[in-house]
Amino acid sequence: MLNLGILYQQEKQFNLAYNTYVFAIATVEALRGEIVSGEEAKRKQAEKWNQLYTYIVEVCLELGNIIAAIEYVERSKTRNLVELILNRDSKTIFPPEVATQLEQLRDEIASGQYQLQNGKAENPTDLAQHLQQLRQQRQVLQDSYLPVASGFKFDQFQKTLEKRTAIIEWYIATDRILTFVIKPNGQELAFWESQPEDFNALIDWSNKYLGDYYNQQDQYKIQWQNQRRRTAETISRNSPS
Repeated sequence: MLNLGILYQQEKQFNLAYNTYVFAIATVEALRGEIVSGEEAKRKQAEKWNQLYTYIVEVCLELGNIIAAIEYVERSKTRNLVELILNRDSKTIFPPEVATQLEQLRDEIASGQYQLQNGKAENPTDLAQHLQQLRQQRQVLQDSYLPVASGFKFDQFQKTLEKRTAIIEWYIATDRILTFVIKPNGQELAFWESQPEDFNALIDWSNKYLGDYYNQQDQYKIQWQNQRRRTAETISRNSPS
């Protein structure tokens, strides 16, 4: 699905690319929830498929849908955090009866997934459809109490901002730096993007920073001040004045 989406994107068939990426992300996120082999396996899967979020953000911008773009930006950055919170603090975040229901859904989904993966399901098609319904039910419950990641909605979030408040968010895409500015009271979401040379400058800075940190510890503190100033200049060129 990833390669098909990339092909559509390269051919500038952005609606087809968007639909392909949406389906792929839904599939990957569902499969991630069923991984039982540990956090290392989940981390590797996240690294492998992280490009999906970058590509769909870029396609949303090509389609002129800035709000959808920032919603996928948030989704890409918070999915691991949400999972950590759910595993560690579910009994604190959710009412007792909801926490119990989520645990039951998790166990039922895991059991059904095991049957599918090991060829033990009597009717694989029916079971797969049932599991999808359970995942949707679980997602609705989670989003009702923890509206981030896939539950993040720009309009709802904007209403929580106080007057004279603005949030600036940066996101590194394939070949550019994206800047979003969120303001309260229903104001339009502002957006800027860098030039390729600014993106390349940030990559060069990152490589030099890491090289200095690991190879020149004695010079690192001195050079860090200059590096930080240059980074601020690179980013500010693509932010509102």
